[in-house]
Parts: sequence; structure tokens; C-alpha cells
Amino acid sequence: MTTQGTPSFFVRQSAPNTCIAACVCMLLRRRGKQVDEADLIREWGQPPYTCALEGSTAGRYYSLDPDAHLNHEFLRARLRDRWLLVTLMPQPGHIAHAVVLIGLAGTWLAYLDPAEDPNLQPRAMTEDNFFLLWTGELVEPSV
Repeated sequence: MTTQGTPSFFVRQSAPNTCIAACVCMLLRRRGKQVDEADLIREWGQPPYTCALEGSTAGRYYSLDPDAHLNHEFLRARLRDRWLLVTLMPQPGHIAHAVVLIGLAGTWLAYLDPAEDPNLQPRAMTEDNFFLLWTGELVEPSV
């Protein structure tokens, strides 16, 4: 799993509902575009944001069945050579939270969480835990 250089791409979200903007910034920065979360907020207006509209400005949007094994394989295949914006549902009844998946090692996924301390990045969770939380939303960056 390659996570070298992730701190330079990391963007901390500025408000509780700006995780998609922060994640899009991370994907764009990795592609060499210098953009700040504030730039996207000015362009998009105030949150809430959706992966289908605002998130897709970084690439192709997918809405998949998070319980389907084939979609798990689809995500793993995409993650081999690129970072992915995904949404997780940490608690039932709450709003989804966007993170950027950056690598896969065995059964562990590494990710950048814009709501967490930059010094604690990247974070990791098991695939089993990830697939319990994943909403099925995925943005694959344009190459």
C-alpha cells in the first residue's frame, strides 16, 4: 500500500458538512491542481453537497449496491491504481461522511478522513468494517 506523500494532499474540512468539498480537493491536488476547499465552496454555494453533483466534479460518479460482492471487487480493482472518494454511514440515521480511499494492503483499507487530525493520517480499517459502513457511492477521479 503506497501512502507516501499523503500529508501534502490532505485537506481538513472547515465545517461539519464540507467533507465532500475537502475530499474533492484531495483528489484534485493529487492530480496537480492547486485548489482549496474555500474555492469549491465559493463555486458550489453552501452545503450540504452530494457525491452525485458536486463530488462528480472530480471524476465519474457511481451509485452501487454496497452489499453486492461484485461491487466490492469493482471497488478493489479501481483502488489498485488510483484514489477514490467514497461515502460511509458511520451511524444509522445520520448523514453520510466522505473519505478518500488511498490504498489496499491485504484486508486493510487506508484512507484520508477530512474530519480527523492531519497528524493522524492516513487512517485504516478492515475491509469487513468498511463494507458494513459503505453507502455504495464512489467517485473515480478522471485521469
